[in-house]
Amino acid sequence: MLVYESVPSYIRKLSLFALCMLGFGLPWSTGLFRLSIPLIFMVFLSLLYLAIKQNKQIGDVLCFVLRQRFVILAGLFVIWVVASLAWTEARMDYYKQDTWRYLKLLMVPVLAVLVRATYPNKGYYFIVAYIAGVLVLIIPSAFDGLGLFNYIHIDASRFRDASYKEADFVYFRNHIVHGFEVSVLAGLSLSHALIFVKRRILFLNLSIIAFMDVLFWTHGRMALISIVGVLVFVGISFFEHQKSEKKNRYSWVILFGLLFLAVIWMKWGNNSSRLESVFHETQKFIQEGNYLTSAGTRLHFWKISLIMFNQSWLTGVGSGGFSQYLEMTKDFYFNYGYSHAHNEYLSILSQYGLVGFALFVGCMVSLFQMAVRHGDLWLRKAMPCVLMVFMVNALSDSSLYNLWEGWTVVYFSAILLGTYRVD
Repeated sequence: MLVYESVPSYIRKLSLFALCMLGFGLPWSTGLFRLSIPLIFMVFLSLLYLAIKQNKQIGDVLCFVLRQRFVILAGLFVIWVVASLAWTEARMDYYKQDTWRYLKLLMVPVLAVLVRATYPNKGYYFIVAYIAGVLVLIIPSAFDGLGLFNYIHIDASRFRDASYKEADFVYFRNHIVHGFEVSVLAGLSLSHALIFVKRRILFLNLSIIAFMDVLFWTHGRMALISIVGVLVFVGISFFEHQKSEKKNRYSWVILFGLLFLAVIWMKWGNNSSRLESVFHETQKFIQEGNYLTSAGTRLHFWKISLIMFNQSWLTGVGSGGFSQYLEMTKDFYFNYGYSHAHNEYLSILSQYGLVGFALFVGCMVSLFQMAVRHGDLWLRKAMPCVLMVFMVNALSDSSLYNLWEGWTVVYFSAILLGTYRVD
């Protein structure tokens, strides 16, 4: 008897509902996200109870998940973050704030147990729920960008997120999270469209919507880089797949590539200005010390992180160290509530040293290795692309530290672990 057959049907249904609610709510709804967490713990505690009641199969699922290299490394990383209390000089509230942000990694084995014990062969259920959530995130941006709100005389501008530019058609989340989630959608949908014949038109259209969102309706610069990376990454993966299958049907990827290049050419002035602005802002920071720009702010924070790393390169300065440094030096940005370096790699290096950074890199490598060996073809091709988006985004934002990007990584890591098999 398979493990999920030994789980009562009402627990399986509640697990499916809770996990899909989490995936659907992550991209756009804080309310759905918060409602899903207690349901997830209810199911997890129910499974633990069944395991204690001599359900050996569920016990085997728990052991399998806890033995995975990613779970072990993530656990060690969290322990190291918590242990930094022993050497951090930061205030306790700063320490708690930073430590709490990384505790979300402990949810990976919890979610993975739910997936593996209830729906181990239905990972696409949870991916589709997430895709639906990203579409809800995009809908108001598309309506605004296409002028439909103006056509029906609705002033939706007051609901936009204006943290970056008031002209951006960004709703529900800020422009960084929006660009991250849409880039993940592009990787998931394009990889499916170029590999599978079934539902190809549907997923190709989803990927086109994602590309249009980044190119036309929002102006995130890292999203533009990520979306180009998605196209290259999926294209390489597609050609490799076709080669291994001894097929020569390259028409779909060539067609999509030509359409994408045509759109880039038509919108080159708009898109090139995004990249040029990064160089101009960087030049101003280097020559004039101007840190009052988007790139300048990040370079300013990265400089601070390197100073902190130089102070304690092995163990780092500990949780809360970045906020403490801003307060001690009376930094201009202290009163604006910044608490991280806007670069995940430098955040971890500066606060948790080479030890913490090695554990973090080990986590990412183990996830990538599981992804490329996964028995499910869609996950095997799409998950490396999702990880690539995360790693690129982490260059200009503390993506694991942040709430929504970090939870998205937790969600997909759990799907990967929960459905893992090698055919």
